Parts: sequence; structure tokens; C-alpha cells
Amino acid sequence: PMSRAMQLSPEIIHNYEQALQLEPNNPRALSGLADFQIQSKKYMGGSTEQECKDLEKAVSLFATEKHDTPFYPTWGRERAEATLATCKK
Repeated sequence: PMSRAMQLSPEIIHNYEQALQLEPNNPRALSGLADFQIQSKKYMGGSTEQECKDLEKAVSLFATEKHDTPFYPTWGRERAEATLATCKK
């Protein structure tokens, strides 16, 4: 992060945004982007209010997510809930 954050952060954010364009209600992409931005703002400063709202939305999307595709990913809810808990401190 110390040597490549400026180079790779825009690309990481772009990849999350692309995933959300393909599937706007993808809780893994939404929570991943919010978590990445919260971690970045710990060092760069700034409000995390919007990211915390995105995490709340992601947690609710995890609760209602249903897919018929075999082996569709089911991970991510616990991490989103843990990160959301840090928002409420």
C-alpha cells in the first residue's frame, strides 16, 4: 500500500464499480467497495457516512439474496457486518 496505493487504488475502485454496473444488487461488490474506501479513508481522511450506508444496504441484500446458479458465491456477509459494526462506534 505504501508504494503502490496511488497507482492501484483507482483500478481497484474501477473494478468494483464495473461489477456494480453488471449487477447493481451484488452485495459482495457493494460491501467490498465500501470496505476498501473505509480503509482508505482511515489514512487519507474523510467521512465514511456514505460507505456505512452502502454497508447497511449490502447486509440487507445478503439477507434477501437467492440464486439458482450452482456454486454461486455465498461468502461476505460476516465481513460486511463486522465492518458495519465499526461504523457504529
